[in-house]
Amino acid sequence: MIAVSVIIPAFNSAPFIADAVKSVMEQTWRDFEVIVVNDGSTDDTEKRLRQLDAPISYYKQENKGVATARNLGAYNARGEWLAFLDADDLWYPNKLAVQLSGASDTISGGFYYSDMDGISESGRLIQSRILAHRLKRQPRKRYANLLETAFGNGIFPYPSTVLIKRDIFFQAGGFNSRFRNNYHEDFELWTRVARLCPLNFNPTSLVRYRVPLNKTANFESWKDENWLLLLNCLRETWKDLPEKPAALERCFAKLYSNQGKSFLRNREYSEARKHFRQASQHSPFYSKNLRRWGLSYIPGLRLLYSHIKSNRAFSMPRFKRLGV
Repeated sequence: MIAVSVIIPAFNSAPFIADAVKSVMEQTWRDFEVIVVNDGSTDDTEKRLRQLDAPISYYKQENKGVATARNLGAYNARGEWLAFLDADDLWYPNKLAVQLSGASDTISGGFYYSDMDGISESGRLIQSRILAHRLKRQPRKRYANLLETAFGNGIFPYPSTVLIKRDIFFQAGGFNSRFRNNYHEDFELWTRVARLCPLNFNPTSLVRYRVPLNKTANFESWKDENWLLLLNCLRETWKDLPEKPAALERCFAKLYSNQGKSFLRNREYSEARKHFRQASQHSPFYSKNLRRWGLSYIPGLRLLYSHIKSNRAFSMPRFKRLGV
C-alpha cells in the first residue's frame, strides 16, 4: 500500500499549480501518490498540469467547491494516509517526513498538523509561524473562544498542514459539500475528527501558506450563510457534550446582532430589531446587542449612527465608547 495520498484541489490555479506539485515532488519522504482534482477551472490550470513531467492522477469535475474536490480525491486515494495541499500553497521538503516520523498506528496517532509560514502572492516570506502568532493575538474574552472550544489548544488546523489516516477521514464523513467556496468546511470536519482522535500539533512550520490579499467578490453574500451552517453543524456534533453549547450560543448571538447592526446602519429599524431579538434569545445578556437594540429606538442617535457608519471618512469615538 502507498503510504500517503497527496490531494490537491485546483480551481483557476494556473499561476501556482506547478509550484505546488513541485513542492510535493521534492519531498524527502518518497512513498506517496499525487492526486489533482480540477474543480471546473476556466483558466489554464489543466494545460499547466499537462506540461508537468510528474506522475499525477488527474480528475476533473464541474465547479462544485473545494469540499467536493477534496472528497473526490480521497475516494480515489490508495494511501494509508491523506495529506491535503491547496493549489496556491507550498510544502517544505521535510513536511511528510517530519509528520510520518511521529505517526502512530494507534487511534491517538491518526491526525497531525503543523504551523506554517505566511507568504505573499509572489512567494515572499511575510511571517514565520503564523499560527503561533495568531494564537498570541487571540483575545481572552469572558465567553469561551470558539477555536479553544473546538480545538483545545486554540490552534486551527489549516488543510495544507494536515496529515490524516484515510480510515479516520471516512469514519468522520469527509468534507461537508454544503459549505460554499473555501470557507468553514475544514473547521467543521476537524471538529468531527476531534470526536474520534486527538489532533496532534507540531509547532514547526512545514508549509508555506499564501496569504490572500482580498476576499472573493461575492464573499459578503455567503459568509453569514456558511457561518450559520457551521454553527448548526457544530450544535449537532456537540449535542451530547454539555460543556460546548455555551460558546455556540454566544456565536449565534454575535451573528444575529451583527446582521442587525447592518440593518440599523441602513435605517431598516424593524428588521434590525428582529435580529437583535434573535440574538437575545441565544444570549440575553450580550451587552453589545442590548446597546444596539436600545439605540434603534432613539431617533437622533440612530440617524447619527447610520450616517457615520456609512461614511468611513468620519470617526465615531462616542459610539466606540458605547461599544456599538
